[in-house]
Amino acid sequence: MRGVIGALKADVERLTAELQLYDVLADALESRYVTDQKRLRDYGSRARRMTYANTIVGSYGLIEQTIDSVLTTLAESYGRLYATFGDIPETVRVQHRELILQCLRDGDRARTRKLINERDAIEALGRTLDGRADLVPEVFTMSTANYRTPYVTGLFSRLAVNIDEGLSRNEPRDALELAGYANYESFIADLVQRRNDLAHSYGDDNIIAPTVLRAYVDIVAAYLHSVVRVANRHVIKLLTARLMPVGQVVQTWTGRLGIRMTAGSLAVGDRVLVQKEEWCTSHFVQSLQSESQAHEKITVGDRSINVGAQVDCVPAGAENASVFVLTNDWKDFWPASEKWVLDMSE
Repeated sequence: MRGVIGALKADVERLTAELQLYDVLADALESRYVTDQKRLRDYGSRARRMTYANTIVGSYGLIEQTIDSVLTTLAESYGRLYATFGDIPETVRVQHRELILQCLRDGDRARTRKLINERDAIEALGRTLDGRADLVPEVFTMSTANYRTPYVTGLFSRLAVNIDEGLSRNEPRDALELAGYANYESFIADLVQRRNDLAHSYGDDNIIAPTVLRAYVDIVAAYLHSVVRVANRHVIKLLTARLMPVGQVVQTWTGRLGIRMTAGSLAVGDRVLVQKEEWCTSHFVQSLQSESQAHEKITVGDRSINVGAQVDCVPAGAENASVFVLTNDWKDFWPASEKWVLDMSE
């Protein structure tokens, strides 16, 4: 999900810059019209209204854009996670077929993130259970409603992902309280209504102060980061269920993992996933040692091997964690070392 996170960061920075622009405009207006209070009030009101409209519409658009990107990335990952089309959960296969049929019926009017290739869609409809696991990712972005919380939940359920509980554990309490909302759901419902009012030229008297709008941007950013985390966790759980661990962490030191290797190979430059109970982190292997000797690569034969792997940041409580080697194919889903300890719980 790193591409999604990068785009999200850039768009949040853009929304923040527009809010900062209001401060510049307010200072400039006050300097110029300090003796003309009527004009200052009029232009100040226009600046607040412009900032409000830009922030509300931009925040809602960011939610729609980011969620659609996450859905597409999830659907693409299924083609790599499952060996055949029949291995994909039945609920996902059924939704895939129904959405393709809807897209074919709607043609150019289909509300998807991008236009569906008709040839690809027809080929996917004819795919047998022992055929390729490829999906047509864009069909999962088909939308006919506003992105309120229950609808977003429904979008992810198409891909057999439940996002609700993961989101509730990551609510920015301070920002929500400042904006006057109890949780994500009530905030999103209000944001969608404000966006709809603006689209239909309603609600002109219900302007939010720029100081509070900053909390809106913070909440949207936290909400979307939580969505990405839940989706990323889902992929990592499916991935580790299909991988054979190379060993287990038996001891930790500053900057080093002590691993008892029982299978496979481990080399300098590999990316390892360290998973324990309900969390996981990933680490770049900087060097390897075994029996006081440096190695570029270690392969397990007929007995286990104790290995010291130098990594960037050793997670606390890593003893007894399982260790997997991740291929570069999954770099978009690598959790960070200490910056992003991926919560694996449901």
